[in-house]
Amino acid sequence: MGTDREVVIIGAGVGGLAAANALYRTGWRVTVLERADALRPIGAGIAVPPNAMYALDAVDADGMTLGARVRAVGDASGGAIGARRPDGRWIFRPSGDPVGRRFGYPVYSLVRTELLATFAVQLPADTIRFQTEALTIDPGSADRPARVETAGGRAYEADLVVAADGGRSAARRVLFPDHPDPADGGYTIWWMLAPGLDDGEEVIASEAMGKGAVWGTWPLNDGRIYAYATVLKRIRDGVENGERASERAGVGDPLSELRVYFSDWYPQIRRILDAVDPASVYRDDARWMRTPLPAYHVGRVALLGDAAHPMTPDLGQGGSQSIEDAVVLARLLAEVGSGPLSGALAAYTAARLPRTMGMVKRSKRMATFHHASTPLGMALRDQALKLSSSERTVGLAPAHLRSRVRLEALTTVG
Repeated sequence: MGTDREVVIIGAGVGGLAAANALYRTGWRVTVLERADALRPIGAGIAVPPNAMYALDAVDADGMTLGARVRAVGDASGGAIGARRPDGRWIFRPSGDPVGRRFGYPVYSLVRTELLATFAVQLPADTIRFQTEALTIDPGSADRPARVETAGGRAYEADLVVAADGGRSAARRVLFPDHPDPADGGYTIWWMLAPGLDDGEEVIASEAMGKGAVWGTWPLNDGRIYAYATVLKRIRDGVENGERASERAGVGDPLSELRVYFSDWYPQIRRILDAVDPASVYRDDARWMRTPLPAYHVGRVALLGDAAHPMTPDLGQGGSQSIEDAVVLARLLAEVGSGPLSGALAAYTAARLPRTMGMVKRSKRMATFHHASTPLGMALRDQALKLSSSERTVGLAPAHLRSRVRLEALTTVG
């Protein structure tokens, strides 16, 4: 163990709890502030690709890496993800598991609450302080600690504050008040969970792509289905047909717009929508960090995950990049031991800003590709998917390969 210093982490999401584990295992005394009353993730499910697994394997949790603990609850049966047309015909249907063959791990899917619980249970029982909202942050300096004041009137002083408070980060606005907010990604996202289908029909990991919309389906290891949908805002708002989908659908139904938009897509989608648990539905607008932050740290505060680099979900890398952030930050801090933090935090910015912003930009380009809405654009998209299916199924291999090399160079945290 290392420093015996104190860190306050704002946010008990994927990145915040990954950072809590990585820092705890290197000797930090960790407190996590979470404004919700329980672990309440944004989005119903999550896919954990190889680069995130390699990062989690750098964190030893009592003789078993965090990666191994995630693999124990995740589902890899979906193999690679295929692509379909709205009528259900396959653009390509990969065989086997090219991701696992090339990178050592497949893509694991699991419910987000399972992932958060897996992280949380490895921390001391009093680490997470629920119903504790951070209101103000003083980033401190080389000769004084950082300070976080909460809505309940309590103040926390710490050697380090990690702000992992999401895409609408209040911490980011405090630290960079003149920086532009994340830009609109142009589409709306729905995440949801459904039980297995009564008719026993096989559910295959796939994305169906139509006019300005994507439907994703993933099987989970408990028999449930994790599904998501994205629709361009201009289509969702009825710009092209003169009326809003929500005005033609059931009032109070969280899936009303989807029931209208996907009404003529392949039948399994409609059956899943009919089976979805309404309480599991979460809807949000895609956002991305068009203008990079000048740094991912100020004083004794480090920004992590969506607080630093929100991205559209089109590469499935939002949570994975926050996990990478957490592991790299912990390793750099461990290297300085009880010495000054400034060098480690500057190295964190230098290591993470180029990689994450590259991912942000690639995700946005992929969003444009996924949401083609003209006949020519859709035809080109489908043909490109078919011709480049090997790269597509491996999930844009160069990004994963680079992260694997980088993370294998780190020694085990803890």
